[in-house]
Amino acid sequence: MTTTMNKEELGAFYDKLAELTEHGTEGDVRTYVDHYYPRLPETVRNEILFGALADAVHDLAREEAAVEQVIEEGLSAAEALQQAKEQIQRSQKNGLT
Repeated sequence: MTTTMNKEELGAFYDKLAELTEHGTEGDVRTYVDHYYPRLPETVRNEILFGALADAVHDLAREEAAVEQVIEEGLSAAEALQQAKEQIQRSQKNGLT
């Protein structure tokens, strides 16, 4: 059974986390948090989970916006191609080719 961190341990955890956030990689931060996660107070674990969820939702929204933009650009390109095709066909009908 793991015990919850006391105030001193929690303070040291936050200090190290701040250091890793500033000088480490995202992988370093994840590994560190994952290692100590079971010992963190429930309120801190909930904050971490909420932050991760918020980041995931934000990333998803960004990806959806990018997909929307690609679709819109694709539709615009298809429309432009259709207009060019129609113009060529009109030109051919009028004997201008």
